[in-house]
Amino acid sequence: SPSRYNLVCNGSFESEFAGWDKSNCDECLSISNEAFTHGSHSLKMYDEDTRPIEIAQQIKVNPFANVVETFTLGVWFKGYIGEEDIPAKISARVYYRGNAYSPDIYTETVDTGNNDWQYITRNFHKKRYSPVDYIEINLSEYRCANAILFDNITLTRDSVKVLNSLQEFKELYQTSATEEEETKVDDSDIVSKEDET
Repeated sequence: SPSRYNLVCNGSFESEFAGWDKSNCDECLSISNEAFTHGSHSLKMYDEDTRPIEIAQQIKVNPFANVVETFTLGVWFKGYIGEEDIPAKISARVYYRGNAYSPDIYTETVDTGNNDWQYITRNFHKKRYSPVDYIEINLSEYRCANAILFDNITLTRDSVKVLNSLQEFKELYQTSATEEEETKVDDSDIVSKEDET
């Protein structure tokens, strides 16, 4: 069922990096108490060599092909990014079971000319009538000369819909011709309305 509780583990970095997978630039990530929006810590990204930095978390969601969950990703961000730098990004990536398809990627970039806290949100749902393995939340920046902060990362489940068929999925959720190819779904990947709890 829909829930407004946060599906992200340690989204305010109060337990340091617990629940998060760090990128290959370990020294570029730190926990800061200089500025924050929730709790008393935030995530700081900075690299004087301007290498790419990212941090990610995988979240298990409803796996069934005929269940469509809609989500809202929310992130607080602070840090000046000059016009010559590539903006920092937040993204949600939907990975399908067995890597049957490339992941769906939903991305938002931050305002480059603002040094105040910014709140960025992105609504999304899976694009395919196929079993989902997990959702990955990803925070990243590339070639930024200044330190940037992330805090209070949230992922909430806004709605859950159990569908009767691929046709119903196409009518409700598929919007582009590239998503129209036929999908083969095994019966074990379907949940019936009677099974729904």
